[in-house]
This record gives sequence, C-alpha cells and structure tokens, in this order.
Amino acid sequence: FEVPELFPHWLASLSNAAKKQKAEFVALHMQEVGGKKKELKNLSSLLRPICEAFEGYWSSGLLLNSDTKGEFTALGSMYFVKKELVGAMRVWNFSSTLFESLDESLGDAHLPEFCSTARFSGTKSRKGYMRTRWQFGEDEGHTLELVNVHLYHDESNVVAAESSPSEYATARAAALEDVLVQCGVEDTKRTFLFGDFNFRLDLCGFSEYLRDKSNWEAFLRKEMLHVEKKKFVFAETKLFNDERMHRMMKEYDFELQTFNDEQRALDEADDSREGVLMKEFRVKFPPTYPWKDDVGVYDSTRCPAWTDRILLTEMAMDVLEGRVSAPTHAFGDTVEHYLREHRLLGGGGGPSGSKGGEGVDHDGAHGRALVRRTSLHSTKMEKLGASQSIILAHKTKTIGSLPTDNPLVVALPDVSYDSLYARKSVGSHRPVCLSFSYDCGTVEDGSQRLIPFIVLLSVNTSSVASGPAVLRERLIDEIVRDVRRRERVDLLAIHFQDLRDEELADEFEERLNSVLEQEMPDAWCSGLTRPRSPAGMGLACYYRVSSMMEPITDVWNFRKKRFDRLDQLNKGIRVGEHVMSAVPDDDTGSSSGRRELASMRFTIGTQRIDLINVHLPHDESNLVAQEAEPSVYAERRSTALEDVLRRTRVTADRAAFVFGDLNFRLDQFEFNKWISDRNHWEHFLSTAHHLKKLQDKEHVDTLHVEKKKYLFAHPQLFEDERLFLQMLAFDEERLRFNETVREIWESAGDTWGEEPPQLYEFPIRFPPTYPYTTDPEAPVELDNTRAPAWTSRILLTEKSLSRMVFTYFSKTHL
Repeated sequence: FEVPELFPHWLASLSNAAKKQKAEFVALHMQEVGGKKKELKNLSSLLRPICEAFEGYWSSGLLLNSDTKGEFTALGSMYFVKKELVGAMRVWNFSSTLFESLDESLGDAHLPEFCSTARFSGTKSRKGYMRTRWQFGEDEGHTLELVNVHLYHDESNVVAAESSPSEYATARAAALEDVLVQCGVEDTKRTFLFGDFNFRLDLCGFSEYLRDKSNWEAFLRKEMLHVEKKKFVFAETKLFNDERMHRMMKEYDFELQTFNDEQRALDEADDSREGVLMKEFRVKFPPTYPWKDDVGVYDSTRCPAWTDRILLTEMAMDVLEGRVSAPTHAFGDTVEHYLREHRLLGGGGGPSGSKGGEGVDHDGAHGRALVRRTSLHSTKMEKLGASQSIILAHKTKTIGSLPTDNPLVVALPDVSYDSLYARKSVGSHRPVCLSFSYDCGTVEDGSQRLIPFIVLLSVNTSSVASGPAVLRERLIDEIVRDVRRRERVDLLAIHFQDLRDEELADEFEERLNSVLEQEMPDAWCSGLTRPRSPAGMGLACYYRVSSMMEPITDVWNFRKKRFDRLDQLNKGIRVGEHVMSAVPDDDTGSSSGRRELASMRFTIGTQRIDLINVHLPHDESNLVAQEAEPSVYAERRSTALEDVLRRTRVTADRAAFVFGDLNFRLDQFEFNKWISDRNHWEHFLSTAHHLKKLQDKEHVDTLHVEKKKYLFAHPQLFEDERLFLQMLAFDEERLRFNETVREIWESAGDTWGEEPPQLYEFPIRFPPTYPYTTDPEAPVELDNTRAPAWTSRILLTEKSLSRMVFTYFSKTHL
C-alpha cells in the first residue's frame, strides 16, 4: 500500500506458490491493509488482480472492517476455493449462527457477517484479530477455525532491552491469551492462528551476546552494537543472513515457549483451568522482519526477528502429522494425505543465496522431512517488501473411490511412528516401529484396490545377547504386544541387528513363531534369515505375510533375477538367492567395523517394495565426535549409506524402506555447547530438583565428556518432551545425507538417473532410543556412556511415501 511498485512481485510469488502446491483451498491473512495511512480508497484496484490471479477459484472477496473511525484493525482476509470443490465446503455465518453454502454470486462482495473481528481493548492500538470458520464435507464434516492475528510491536529498542521478558513481550502474551479465550480455542479443535505475532528475540539477552567481543574475535576494534529507540546497528549486519547465526538467534526467540510455560503454570495453580498450548513447526528460514523495501538486506531500525508466525492447536498438529483422521472430500473420491510441506512461498534461495531452510521441525514441530516451514522467497527477493510472508501447505493426492466389498479397506489405521516403551529394561536400544496402510494397486480384474496394513520394526539386540534371559523374554514380549494391539497386520517385517549368537537367534525364532502364529494364523513366514557377510555383525530379518496377501505377493530371486511366488516357496527363503547382503564401503578401506546391509524385495499386488536392513558405523569416542561438524563418524555413515543405496539400486522412482541401526547421532560439536548453557533447560527442572541443588550446595559441571563417558547434570531431562524436541534440532545426519547425494548427482557423470534418491522420515515424537541401562530390575533410564540419540530409524523414499494412505476410512465414507 505504501510502495505500490512492490505489489506485482508480491502477487506473482503468491500466485506461483499456489500453482506449485496445486492448492485447492487458499487462506490469505493480511495485516496493515491500507498501510499506516489507512488508504482504503484504491482497494479495488489491488483486489481485482488478486482475484484474477486465482482464476478457477471461488473467492470470498476481502473480509475487512473498513470503518477506520471505529473498531478498525487493518486486518484483511481472503479465501479461495477450487470451483470443483465449492459444493463440498461451507462457511459459518456469525449472524445466523449457521453454516452456509459458498454462493458464486458472493465472489466479489465483502462479507463482514462471515467473520468475527475485534480490536484489543484498553489501548489506542489498532491491533486485533479476525476469525472465520469453515466446514469441509457434507453433514457434520470437518471444521477448521482460521484466525488472522496482529499483536503489539516493540515501540522502542531501548525499552525492549531493559528486561527479560520485555514489557512488550508481556503485553503480546496477554493479547494472545485474550485471542484464545475470545475465539474459544481448545486443544481438541482444529484451529490455526496465523498473522503478524510480532514475536521478537529476547533483546535483553541477545544484546549482551552481541556486545561481548569475545564472540567476535575478528572484529575486536569495532563497536559491535549500537541501540537507540528506532535504531539497531550491528557492526556485521551480513551475519544476519548466515544460517549458523540463525540457529544461535533462535535461542533468544522464546516468546511462544514462555507463553506456553505460563499457561502450564496457571493450569497447575488452578485445577479447574484448562489453558491451550499452541504448537509450531520448526523454523528454519531467515528472520522475516525488518527488510529494506528496495534491496534484499535487513533494515537497521529493529533487531531481525521472526515476527510472522503460524501457530496450531494440538488437534490441528495431529491432523497434519497423520495421528488423527483428516478430512476427506465429500464428492465421492477418498483422499490420500501423502506429503506435508510448511515452506517458503516461491522457493529459490534466500537473500544470502542459501537454500531457504527446511525442517520442522520436526519440528516444531519438527516436521522434519515431511513438514517444511519457510518464508516467502522469490527470484527477485529484493522486491518483496519489509516483512516476508510465510506459508503452511498441506498437500493431498486423490487415489480414487474404494469399493465397499473390499475387506482390506473397511478401516485403515493412521500412520504411526514410535518407539517400543517398557517400564523395565529391554536392552540398551529401544526398538522403533512404523505402521501404515499402503496402496498396492488393484487385483488383476481391477475390481478391488489392495490396501494392506504393514508393520516395520527395527531391533538392536547387542546388550540383550550378553544379558540375562529375562531381557530376551521381555524384548520378545514387547514386540508381540506391539503386533497384538493392531486390529490386523498383512505384512510384518522385523529387522534385527547385532544378533550374532546362533543359539540366541534360534531362541528368538522359536519364540516369535510360537507367539505370532496365534496373532497371524496361517500366515507365510520367512523364518529368521541370517545372511552371512565378512563383517559378521549379525543382521537378521523376519517376515510374515497374511494368508490374504500371500497369493498376490512375490519375492525377488537375486541369483536367478526373477520374482518367485511366496505360495510356491516350499523350501522357504534362501540366503544368497532371496536375500542380498554386503558390507557397505565407508571410505576407511577396511572391511571391519559395524556396518552391514541385508536387502529383500517384494511385489505385493502391482507394487514393488524394497526392505533394507542396515547397520552403520557407531561413534567410537565422544571426544572425537565433538571435534568437528559433521564428525568423522557422521561422514563415514553418510558414505556407507550412499553405498547401501547404490548396491541395492535404490532410485528416486523406487519404493524402498531403509530401517535398522543407522547410528545417527546428534551434532555434538554444536549440541554440547548448547546443552552446557543452563538457560536452555533449567526452567524445565521441577521445584524439588532446584531445592535439592540448594541444599546439597553441589557445584558440578553441567556437562563432562570423556571417550566413553557423557555425564550431564540432569539426565532425566533427556526424556522430557519439552527438551528432546529441541534436541532434535541437532539431529541432522539424514538432512546432510540428502544434500550430499544431491550434490553428487548434480556433478557430471553420476549414474542415479533423472533424480537422486532422497530419504524421508516421519516426525519423531518419542524420546531418544539409545543408550539405556540394562539392569533388568531397575527402572528404565539413560546410560551415561554416550550422548542420547535416535540411532534406530526407519527411512523411506518419496515413492514409498506417495503410496502410503493416511486417511481413516469408515463404511459411511466408502
């Protein structure tokens, strides 16, 4: 509004993002509509191009309270729906308190009755919120609450730096709580709050960090930071474009965390109160504010910060991560939710030329590979304005109608990625499990779609083999209990690592056969196959295929180069024919060390699936692991994993699951520095821990590291979800591997085909899987020999991801 020449570039980036995502529903939340001067006269000249950019969409028009003398908030919202989906959606009328159909004739009209808007009371500021409600599907459908938010800004850098939290941050927290209360936000509702939250770094702490010249040895002769009311001049502004700087700055970005902590404290003080904790995907893009309008650099008026945010309730997060049923279109087709992205509009590089940052984060939620969050980037980054836009995109793929007479699809469970938890020890490694429904095409006559339910398990038995018998019994019991809780299992694949003892292997096989025969009666069983290799590290694979799937399942014969029918394998699986094993190269030139692979290939229906059991090199010394980023061990694992994909011929267009003990570790070079700072975790300690520390007057090091010792002052925090979700920010081996593979592919002469394989993973929501104590009678707790890490993993290619079915189907849907 204030720099009209920026508008075409902004609109082009928005339109390109919608086209790239193949968006069916677009929610555009704008703040400061009309600019600081409230210039609303020329709105039509700006709205017309926006609607034209969304040709083929129903448009809500601009929802805006245009009374600049009354409760004016300068908030504007626009919504666009693909015209073929208009019949499947309705919008809430706050006047009639009913859902109403989307009328084509309303496309260009302003609809104040379809939004609830208010300005924060007790202030002259025009900050406030605007809410809309949407229903997907007929009858009750699925309801989404979308709230456009604009919170208070920092009026003075000087005042903001006086205390932690600042008075502005406190005012924003109160305003955010007011929004949640007024809009009736609850954990069980699918609510998205997005807009300009004006969240800032903790300027009190961050300013001290910047002023400390020991952090900037290369610039000792310069005044590092100068702050005035509306000036924030840092000697090396270009560092604000560096990803390493972003990671450090995020340590001071804790307004949302503080808000959630206050909500927890209020809930603990009042049993009748149920506050709402807001979630957020991991932020891995540059600060969104303040940018200079004409060039792609930060302005020196304010400290760079991530002011524009997208927050979610727990229910909304669960929907996006596939833990609860997601809405299906009500016009006949079922929908497969197969890829979720939270990313930069427009793509391309950031102002520093970086790749723009992926992750979740998980997050944030770390949506990790499946959920990405970024800000608005363009090939003309310098012309997008002072504040970058951000996007949350949930991509869906239609797989067609499913017949009601197919017993396989009466009820498809949601995808689940978790570790097997036991109250007492099951060894030093916790097994991990991924379960999901998988689209295997149709039967020969095309009358039925095959949707088997698959369960993958990775189990490292290293400490179980040498431990007492009760550990082995308990481990088998946990595996069976996990299988037993499923309503049905069509393919069970268990990958063992470090199962070197033949007697133990025979015991495992006998126990598994006797118990699982009851859970999967008449199922085909591979037995416990133990491929031999020079490494001798003891990989073993165990598969069961339900009697329903056996006639349409084949297994690849590597020697004869053909598929063999399962129901015709009288002699069972033969090592060397149906199982391919090898020792992957890790660039050390040695055949020793814990690295090995065993691969099997199945065809179920019309779909081929590679199941690859992997054991990669471990960290031999904590001291060596913390010397560099990445560590020498991480580089060895990356090289070995690359060799695994080449030997098994995994490409971008092949469905493959790589699961086993990948030995992925946290980046100790960065993590050890982070965990040594008490400010990152001390607020998680209970009052009892604080009192004990004062009574004992102990002065112990926060972290002490030796070759095979990793002593942290409060190891119980490693299993606290609030901390381990932050720890995942240092779990970057898979992301680095993908970048390395792409760089190799982009170099001349690579043989991977049109696209390099990229390995994905579902968001991790469980504590570290290693290392745990092995006392069979003691409570489960982490061992102090290594830094906690998620070593056992289940990774998959994009082709595998594209065939997975996330939506829950009921008989009424079918």
